[in-house]
Amino acid sequence: KRGKIIRGTYGKLRLRKKKKRENIKSPQKKK
Repeated sequence: KRGKIIRGTYGKLRLRKKKKRENIKSPQKKK
């Protein structure tokens, strides 16, 4: 039970971090 809750929270945080990272990396790659 505990693992599922932690996994769900981490998943959301991970997606947010990934999106932010992609947005930051995209302009650098275009340059």
